[in-house]
Parts: sequence; C-alpha cells; structure tokens
Amino acid sequence: MLALYRDPLILDRGFQRSAYVTQYEDGLKIDFNLWPVELLKQIVVEPQPPKEFDAGYQILIDKDNLTTGLKSPTYRAYISTPPTETEYQDKIESFFLDTTYVAKFLWRDDLMAAKYILDNSLKQDHLLPMFEWRIQIDHDWSLKLGPYGRGLKQWLPQDLWADLENTYTGAALESNWTALFQTINLMRRVATEAGEALGFRYPDELEQRVRSYLHRVKDLDRNSAMLD
Repeated sequence: MLALYRDPLILDRGFQRSAYVTQYEDGLKIDFNLWPVELLKQIVVEPQPPKEFDAGYQILIDKDNLTTGLKSPTYRAYISTPPTETEYQDKIESFFLDTTYVAKFLWRDDLMAAKYILDNSLKQDHLLPMFEWRIQIDHDWSLKLGPYGRGLKQWLPQDLWADLENTYTGAALESNWTALFQTINLMRRVATEAGEALGFRYPDELEQRVRSYLHRVKDLDRNSAMLD
C-alpha cells in the first residue's frame, strides 16, 4: 500500500460507520466503508437507496440475505436537477461576494489567500455549478458529471473552455487582478446563457456595482486604512 486516508467515525442514521481510501503502488485504488449490520438493515427498508447506492452497486456475496429488498439504482443520484430562480440568484450573489475577498487579499499582497478564493471558491463553489447547469441544459439533464470539474473539458464548448483556461495564472499580483476580472466575464457569459434557457434574469446591476467596487480597491492607495 502506498498511502491511506481514514475518515473520522461517521454518525449515519444513529449508527457509527467508518470509511477508508487506499492507494497502491501498482495503481489500484480502493475506497471502502465498514458498516454495522443494523445500518444496512435500516437502509434496505427505506423507500430510496442512499446516493452512493443509487449511483449503482453490485452484491458480491451475501450469505445471510441481508440485502434482499434493497432498492434498485436509478443511476440519477449525482445528476444535476434544474435550479430554482432563488438558487440561481444566490449562486451569482455568493460569487460576487467572494470576488470582494479576492480584491481585498490582492490589495494586501496576501497571495495565498487570494488564490484560494480565486481558484477554489469562485471556480469550484460558484462557477462550476453554473457550468454544470449550462451543460445539462444542452443534454436534457441526463449527464452524470465528475466532481471538481473532472471531465468538464469534453462537455464545454471549446471557446468556453479557452475562456476558463485564461482565468488561471501564476503569482504576479497584476496577472491575478486580470484573472479576477476574466473570471467575472466568464461567470457573466455562462450565467446569462443558463439564465436565458431557464427563464431567469441575470443581475446586471449587481455585477456593475461590484465591478466598480473592485476597481476602487485595485486603485486604492497602499497606505489607506480602508481595508485593514
């Protein structure tokens, strides 16, 4: 075994279970859980299987017939569903709130903090769901997309993928300011396209107010106490 990750004990339906991720040097990777029998018995009688079961499972051995009655998977547990307008608007507003943190950290020359928000929060938490909605709209909400944007390149239009690539940069502060505004441009495009298909209005006024604020922060004197 090359490396091992142990989850802390998880409380699930009143029972404790544990999970492990093992990576072997020959390339084999195994994720597995240890469950008490009573937990499995409870899941078998529930009307819907857990997400990880609904994604697909295979019974290898069950000498005590504990899995008899386990519901068949629908294979839709990890497929996105259309957002409500509130979910759509909240995602965009949260995105723009986080852009203000990027600006503040860049102004302070706190590169690591700025990069965390820019490349993790803005992209993974806010932009990625918008990408997924945009993709699902073109595929009738039928695709199972990978986590963290895995496989995203094959589903996005080439020009959208190129725009996403341009939002990544190195350590220079000025290039990160550019990347921040390019990320906003990308969110605007994807959210507008998704919103038009879903019947939702993109919040142009919010974007313009935030953009003005970000430019003020960028041009703020380094000796100002405004963002201390």
